[in-house]
Amino acid sequence: IADKTTIPAYIDPDYTEADQVIENLQRNDLTPRGIADWIGRELARGKKKRDIAKELGKSPAFVTQHVTLLDLPEPIAEAFNVGRVNDVTVINELVKAHKQAPEEVSAWMDDDTQDLTCGSVKLLREFLDDKQHGGDGDPQGEGGADDDNEETEPKAKAKKPKEVDPDRLKKAIVVVKHEEKPGRLLLDRRPSQEGLAWVKYEMDGQEVEVDLLGVELVAVMEA
Repeated sequence: IADKTTIPAYIDPDYTEADQVIENLQRNDLTPRGIADWIGRELARGKKKRDIAKELGKSPAFVTQHVTLLDLPEPIAEAFNVGRVNDVTVINELVKAHKQAPEEVSAWMDDDTQDLTCGSVKLLREFLDDKQHGGDGDPQGEGGADDDNEETEPKAKAKKPKEVDPDRLKKAIVVVKHEEKPGRLLLDRRPSQEGLAWVKYEMDGQEVEVDLLGVELVAVMEA
């Protein structure tokens, strides 16, 4: 008769749903929807966001971003529900853009060929900002002062703004992907040795030092 193998086990009487969520988070077994639903239930029980973040070992921003998933505008909710966009950071940026210009964002998302990524949504928000502030400049022009009038001469002597080279970035952001997680390089943080670099993940704001061999360059954009 073969010997029976005994497998030691430990029963934790204090094991809670939060413990299960934390364990699944560590194994990356939870979807953004699952995380958001659990956070929503905790909030409904009267728990504060900061307490939930502390319990999960995550930042308050992580909790806030997932709370956004509980009440999404219709076009964003549809894209999320069908799996067109799953990145929590991208979804939060889309929500901000939708609040700014709901009709234009809805029309932009109606294009099924439009990729919903950090880069594309950032460009969308920059476009909306430029459009919103495009008419805020000096209205001097037709109907303005006569250029030959001596009273306007001091204005003509004002310092000419320095021309901006369109090929140069004022401040660069290097968008990367590490272990399938989007993030950006922290260019102002010194690595411990050559071949390493610091990366900040977009989803939860975590900063880690990683081997550059495992980092995929996605885009270089202006801050």
